[in-house]
Amino acid sequence: AFNGVDGLVWWGGHLYAIQNGVEPNRVIRVDLAADGATVTGAKILEMNNPAFDEPTLGVVVDGVLYVSANSQGGRFRNEKKPVAPDELRDAVILKVPLTSAASASGR
Repeated sequence: AFNGVDGLVWWGGHLYAIQNGVEPNRVIRVDLAADGATVTGAKILEMNNPAFDEPTLGVVVDGVLYVSANSQGGRFRNEKKPVAPDELRDAVILKVPLTSAASASGR
């Protein structure tokens, strides 16, 4: 399933998607055909991480995908009850190494 993608990065011939609209939340690699128009496969790279609280957005630096693991976006849905600062947690940036994942697929 590709629903709930809240971050998408192209790197090394693959798409990397951060999904928070599915349970459990996850980070996946999407393999594409040479024309880039057809999905040929997908692999879960990280799932159900205890740090996840609506993971979102990512950036690749030196073969590592850095993901905002806990955006805590769900805490801001109730407009009638503002979030108190003591209800929030410190930001967590998850590191997902991609170099071995890309190498394993031959790309």
